Amino acid sequence: MRKRLPDWCDENHAKFGPLFRGNLGFGAVGVFVQGIESLEIIGNKDTSSIDLLERCHGTLGKNAMIVLDGPAHRKSRGAVSANFTPGGLDRAAVLKTTSAVFDEHIEAWSKLDSMDLKDLCSDAVFDAICRVIGVIPGELSQWRSRFRMLLLGSMGSPTNLPGSPGWFAVRARSWLDERLAAEIQRVRAEGDESCLLGAMAHGKDEDARAVDDAALLDNLRLLVLAGHETTASTLGWVFLHLADNPAMWERVVEEAHASLPEQLVTVSGLASYPFAEALFREAVRLYPPVTIETRTVIREVSFHGHRFAPGAVLACSIVNASLDASIHESPRAFLPDRWMGTEGRKRAPSKTEACQFGGGPHYCLGYHLAVAEGTQFIVSLARRFHAAGLHLAPAGPVPEPSYYPVITVPKSATVRIVR
Repeated sequence: MRKRLPDWCDENHAKFGPLFRGNLGFGAVGVFVQGIESLEIIGNKDTSSIDLLERCHGTLGKNAMIVLDGPAHRKSRGAVSANFTPGGLDRAAVLKTTSAVFDEHIEAWSKLDSMDLKDLCSDAVFDAICRVIGVIPGELSQWRSRFRMLLLGSMGSPTNLPGSPGWFAVRARSWLDERLAAEIQRVRAEGDESCLLGAMAHGKDEDARAVDDAALLDNLRLLVLAGHETTASTLGWVFLHLADNPAMWERVVEEAHASLPEQLVTVSGLASYPFAEALFREAVRLYPPVTIETRTVIREVSFHGHRFAPGAVLACSIVNASLDASIHESPRAFLPDRWMGTEGRKRAPSKTEACQFGGGPHYCLGYHLAVAEGTQFIVSLARRFHAAGLHLAPAGPVPEPSYYPVITVPKSATVRIVR
């Protein structure tokens, strides 16, 4: 599954049919459902997200919105969801903040001869999400390394076994929570409600009660983690393909110079860069950061003629749904034009095509921010590098991804900067 997830699923499908039982590691077993029908699993109409907490307890907390269902989930998500709509992003001038951060990092990159994509992309996007939320981190590399350790908890390994992935995740979570708690106390002491963290820290629930600190920490940790690692990984894959394909690089450079820079700082303005957005969407499709989604059945469901009773754990391979030939022509090729509409405009994806961002009530809270940041960063890099007489060039073939537990850009992924 780690190295060959899409092929592994296809081979099991051919051998056992569209339903087969798979070992997710460390005692977690789920029934994989093949085909586009599998996306119904993540709709959460007849399923629950509780299995995520049971398997990823080293990373998540019991109050994190991603593991809640029903009224508890609506209450937790509703407290912050308005901030992540296109209107909310524009009202808070979020894209002005991210644009300034990205320009700082791109300026530093322009002095390099090569780019180690994993670390550089993570630093830039982590810096941006922290400033958007209102967290003031210390040394970026220390925070980044702890969040990567935190991701190890998604493997479901024991947390009390020294040296295990879960053991490292728990220690990373403790380190992060100590510092995030200090940030919460800082914004409360300052009385700052202008940033997202301030709004969360001073917020009241529907019964006019202050938000519980444990719930605040669980969701703040989740927002920072999900808000940087997924976008950073996707951008790394975009830059690898831009370095590998000079025609794509020239095309995005041309698009970047065809519009005014101020269009980069509003959600509506970013519509002027459909090819840059298409590059980001195609990288998300081909390299979805979260490759497998699981849910626990709470009301009987049927797939492929088989009924599943409450308590059954079902698995959907997001990467296989992304590569389904009934939706995408040449599904394993990097073809950003599949996201372009008529007359060079962008094409809005269907819910099925956007399955990488989840589905149902747990659809990615930061969807609009992720797409906007990705588009903005690609355009900014193309514009500033071209103005400085620079372009990206490959340092080797585009690497193959590792799929489980998540897809990230390999540590060895590098592109050259050519003058």
